[in-house]
Amino acid sequence: MLGPDLIQDVACAVCGADDTRSVLFHDELSLRSRSRTRWRIVRCRNCGLVYVNPQTRQDPEAGYTDDEYGFARSHLADLVTDGRPHALRVLDDLGREPPGRILDVGCATGEFLLEARRRGWDTVGVEMSPYAAAVARRRGLEVRVGSLSDARLPPGSFDAVTLLDVIEHLRDPKGELRQIHGLMRPGGRLIVETPNWRSIYRVLLRGRWAALQPRFHLLYFDARTLGRLLQSSGFEVGSVRTEIVSLASAEAWRRGLGWPWVKGVARDLVVHWRLGRPPGWIDEILLRVGPAARVEKGRGSFKRMSMGAEEDAVDKRGREGTGAGVLLRAVNWPTDRLFARLGRGEQLRVTALVR
Repeated sequence: MLGPDLIQDVACAVCGADDTRSVLFHDELSLRSRSRTRWRIVRCRNCGLVYVNPQTRQDPEAGYTDDEYGFARSHLADLVTDGRPHALRVLDDLGREPPGRILDVGCATGEFLLEARRRGWDTVGVEMSPYAAAVARRRGLEVRVGSLSDARLPPGSFDAVTLLDVIEHLRDPKGELRQIHGLMRPGGRLIVETPNWRSIYRVLLRGRWAALQPRFHLLYFDARTLGRLLQSSGFEVGSVRTEIVSLASAEAWRRGLGWPWVKGVARDLVVHWRLGRPPGWIDEILLRVGPAARVEKGRGSFKRMSMGAEEDAVDKRGREGTGAGVLLRAVNWPTDRLFARLGRGEQLRVTALVR
């Protein structure tokens, strides 16, 4: 458990209410540090937002400034969505002709900005990680290091802004969105993408859902709560969609369905067992070669991602024609269509207009 000096209760980031009920508890286990942190996930009784409460008092930005936090999108997911790379799907949702000036907040190593530049956009990025920003700059992109406030961008200077897998990290998303509103020109478009709390994967996997990362993901939105947040921040909600990751696919396996779920449960049991006993030689073995070693491995870091980033920037627009992708989409079409209609996709993407 986190010590009392490291936690604080927080109010709802959407409506400001302080009336919640517990949804689930999530244990974060580490054999290396011999620690167990229990996070509580709650739902606001007033507006329905799901969020981590209590949270640490530590600066939330501190975890993103070194090289140990990073996120790489899966090309397997592109295959079982509609074959197009993620950046193309987002740009098509913007639907602006001719392109104008676009800002990507939390641009990482710049994959989205590269595609936007190919489409004719004048691009700017903001990124907390100096490692990721350095890679993006080597690609010839304009990227400011730090928070959006640190970037000191001129008001009314952007036709479009993207927040892709960023808003779930923010303690004050309304404040961030209002800053973004001030940076946009009249009629500008904002795209926000975030893990979808109503995802079928979250329903099936519960506490083992890949997006459930309470140390970093503080907020969990669905279409209703995200729409309410955007409207209260000066935007008019346009299109709302969820991105389906087909259940009968290698990507589903990668996200924890099937045998990986069994292995994950087994790893947690091993770590629980050792944490209840004095440290010893068994721990050393497990940390080197056993299932507990895999618990310690992160999902990737910007430093590791950046090593092959230039090679990964190769245009992948031919992907949609692959036979494997066409076959997978055909097999999964009935369930994919059902889950899309029910709003049960893994990622929630909302397009909003400046009011």
